[in-house]
Amino acid sequence: MHLEILPIWILPLVAVIVFASIAVLVWARIRTRRAEQRWRERRRKNIAHSRAWDWVMGRRAPRLTDQRSAAE
Repeated sequence: MHLEILPIWILPLVAVIVFASIAVLVWARIRTRRAEQRWRERRRKNIAHSRAWDWVMGRRAPRLTDQRSAAE
């Protein structure tokens, strides 16, 4: 198909659609990463909070060693 046959507005329309698609994909990726980060942070805080309450109520001894430094 020759370019003379295409209407003049087709190429800008295609460019806008491609740009919008890329923008939506980038936005979704950023949003997903932020949601995962919030979920991990909330999970970490909940685990620490429940450990602290278990210790206060006498159900668990306090953790005296840091697991991250012990693994290295």
